This record gives sequence, structure tokens and C-alpha cells, in this order.
Amino acid sequence: SSSFRKLDYRRFRKCDRIFDFSNGKGLSQPFNQVIERQIMQIVQAAKAQGQSLESTYQTIDRFYQEGVMGGVDQDPAQREQFLAAWKAQLQRLWSEV
Repeated sequence: SSSFRKLDYRRFRKCDRIFDFSNGKGLSQPFNQVIERQIMQIVQAAKAQGQSLESTYQTIDRFYQEGVMGGVDQDPAQREQFLAAWKAQLQRLWSEV
């Protein structure tokens, strides 16, 4: 769909709000399918723009550094957890899209 061609911070923020580390799994169970669809759309948009897996991850990292995602006052340990979860999901889904 053409609506998913543009890769911007809003799509990342939508996924970011669903990450939950309280269950030790990275994602809240009820949202697994929702978050997977969102990440697949991010991967589709990134690939449509010619981005690599690494450059897509770097975009997410930059959004965290700039406070676009997670907030500038986010605990560094929590930020690393979020980034690790993003990286794992992107790596898992990159070849499927």
C-alpha cells in the first residue's frame, strides 16, 4: 500500500508504545500480532526507500538519541532494552518481508 511508503518517526512511535518489558519477553502478549504487523510495515517502507537493516536500526537509534522516541530523560538501561527489542524484531522480520 502506498500509505506505507513513507518511513517516519510516527510509525516507529506507534510500535514503541507497545514495547513492554514487565513480562520479561519484550512485548505484551496481546499486542504481538499488532506490533509484528507494524514492524513489517516499517520494514516494507524501509526497503521501498532502499534502506538496509542496519540503516533502519540506526534511524531508530537516532530517534531515541533525539528524544523523538522514549524521551530524552529516559533511563539509559531502559533505552538499551528498547533498542535491543527493536533490533531483535527487525532482524527476525527483515527476511520475511
